[in-house]
Amino acid sequence: MTIDPLEWLSAFFFATRDWQSVYLWILGYFWSIWLLKFLFSRFYQPWQNKFSAATTVIIPTYKEGRDILRQSVNLVLDHEADVVTKVLLLTDEREPDVTAWAREEWAAERVEVIESPPGKRQAVRLGLESAQTDLVVIVESDTFATPGSIDELIKPFEDDRVGGVVGDQLIYEPYESLVNLFNHWVELIKYRLTVPALSLFGQVTVLGGRCVAFRREAVLPLMDSLVDEIFYGRRCISGDDGRLTSLLLQAGWRGVYQSTAVFVTVSPPTLYTLCKQRLRWFRNSCRRTIRGLLCFREPYLPNADRFWVWKRPAAALQMTTVWTNSLVMAAAIAITYHSISTGQWLWLGNRPIDIAIRVVVFLGIGMGVRRLIRLAPALSDTRLPYWIFIFVFPWYLIMMWFVRIYAILSMNRQGWVTRVGSGAGGFGPGS
Repeated sequence: MTIDPLEWLSAFFFATRDWQSVYLWILGYFWSIWLLKFLFSRFYQPWQNKFSAATTVIIPTYKEGRDILRQSVNLVLDHEADVVTKVLLLTDEREPDVTAWAREEWAAERVEVIESPPGKRQAVRLGLESAQTDLVVIVESDTFATPGSIDELIKPFEDDRVGGVVGDQLIYEPYESLVNLFNHWVELIKYRLTVPALSLFGQVTVLGGRCVAFRREAVLPLMDSLVDEIFYGRRCISGDDGRLTSLLLQAGWRGVYQSTAVFVTVSPPTLYTLCKQRLRWFRNSCRRTIRGLLCFREPYLPNADRFWVWKRPAAALQMTTVWTNSLVMAAAIAITYHSISTGQWLWLGNRPIDIAIRVVVFLGIGMGVRRLIRLAPALSDTRLPYWIFIFVFPWYLIMMWFVRIYAILSMNRQGWVTRVGSGAGGFGPGS
């Protein structure tokens, strides 16, 4: 006997015949979450002070194009030496040719090339242990610092409670392809809405590893828990930024956002590689939120507060919506399927055009309009001719929901998925 998963979802979600009420509850949920984030994000203000300090910039690299790596390092070196005192370039021991090339390339600069054991977590640990300054900045090898971005990134450390700061992360050459544009919009929504709202409470749940600054005294005690993270019997490879952020918040530090520190990063070049990147991110998100919401013990931090998430309402809400959003979206898709398969509610017939109208009404208009409104703050950073693609964007997000569902079902598959030879973003073996 075979089971149609959509038919099962339909039966599971809808023992009632009041489809309209269920659908309105779904819309109400999504609009409420959006409105809450929007209102709090309006109160966000970046730090504007004259705070300055010496920093060490750590750049881990693996399977990176040399032109991109050269540009990434040189843009960091463009900062004044009293702010960026040293750059630690962490090369992978599996690439001895890159180590030799880098030492020759920057022989006369304030760059120290250190060969690291495989894995980004190991590279981050080695970099933090090798740094001599109180503040450290981690920049990924495919990310470009704009002029003065590191000066801006460290300003929130004027507050002694701040342990980590993430900068504004934009996509490099966003108009080069539709993939870049959609990736650009996703990042804009995140960094114009969600991250500022969380920063207001000092509870940014992921200080994105592309460009992040840490107080060294805050993160050094967390290195064993970062490097040796085990999730249901398997050692974790990717997700170092979310893991380190959770440990930082658990230790009582604040994690904040500095919008004036602008960094741009290379996007995966194709829809396929972008989906693989998002699959990795969604898996990381699943593991991280389960660990926090279910109050896992930390073997290397026996005195850590297991219930830290539930004492930080903004972080708790953000982690919870990782799961509720997926579930409620499943309900919306199940309603659409149920209407098509049974002819109930908005029955227009069974011709292809009738089915298309129902799909557009349920998912395109009902769910898509909210997403288009969410995109509105980002459109100010988008060239006017490209606004036409906003009508395709909701369908791209619905496609990413299916990627998220696959990530939930395979969350404990470990690996970087991308950059296993080429592509964007990865250390360690692929999966």
